[in-house]
Amino acid sequence: MTPRAKTYLRYLISLGLAGVFLYLAFRGTDIAHIFALVKGANYFWILLMFGLLLMSHAVRAWRWRYLLEPIKRNIGFRNLFSSVMVGYMVNNVVPR
Repeated sequence: MTPRAKTYLRYLISLGLAGVFLYLAFRGTDIAHIFALVKGANYFWILLMFGLLLMSHAVRAWRWRYLLEPIKRNIGFRNLFSSVMVGYMVNNVVPR
């Protein structure tokens, strides 16, 4: 299998899993009611919250950079931010 085909397959599997989990999360829910609530939302507050959320995760990534500095690890911000996001994802997916 070519690397490009592997990439497409990986994305397809990811989208399929996301679809399954979204179905499981929202089955038995009135989707029209959810859309009506989203339509009536104040997007200013949603964008502000989203920006603050991203900023807090970025600060956590920078904090990891400073924590790893004494052991001479020069890890890029992109890798640190990805690690923080994966950590939050696993924390939300794995049951306690």
